[in-house]
Amino acid sequence: MEEKIINYNELKFEILNEKPKIVIALKSKKNFSKVNETNQKEILNNLFSLKGYKDFNQNHGTNIFNHDEEDQKNYDGFLLTQKKKAMGLKTADCIPLFLWNKKVDKVFGLHCGWKGIVNGIIEKVLSSDNGKGLAYAFLGPHISQANFEVQKDLITALDSANFDTSKAIVEKKTAYYLSLRELCRQKLDKFSVEIINKKSDCSYEKKNKLFSFRRAKAKTSNNITFTWL
Repeated sequence: MEEKIINYNELKFEILNEKPKIVIALKSKKNFSKVNETNQKEILNNLFSLKGYKDFNQNHGTNIFNHDEEDQKNYDGFLLTQKKKAMGLKTADCIPLFLWNKKVDKVFGLHCGWKGIVNGIIEKVLSSDNGKGLAYAFLGPHISQANFEVQKDLITALDSANFDTSKAIVEKKTAYYLSLRELCRQKLDKFSVEIINKKSDCSYEKKNKLFSFRRAKAKTSNNITFTWL
């Protein structure tokens, strides 16, 4: 897919998908994740004529905004049904996963690190009433398997959670490397959800474009990927 880059007031955005619209804020002179909410809304209104924007505190949990009980402190996902109002996911190696139905009148966004995936955030949505009819998935930029070294005890945890680690883990010498994409695929396949993008940019490798916690080896800024109907 040809890159569709938008430059705006020292900010940079890339359009990843057209329907539903999925856009990521890229590394640039200014950092969109550091812009206050009022200015974020103004920027997105000027660029895309959006009437609202919201993102969330995330903690690798399974709470989902508009799907679970209200007034939670943290949300690692959202359900969006209103048009022209965007919601976003903050990542720095994890997968921003988006799910929608054939009518494209609802979209879920899920923050998918290995903890959230193992704890069931994907099937929580797909097995729910709100998740009925979800047919398509888009996996946004995240760390690739080649750069995601994990400890052996995580393999045991994945086996216990009934993942096929023979497909999700590659062993090189004495190191183990995990594919977050494969973990998502195994969950999505059980519900016959089609992943529409064959590959995603690697947050670790695209150092001039994306933030990466693993690359920084410390706390870093976030990539924000947002969507709207």
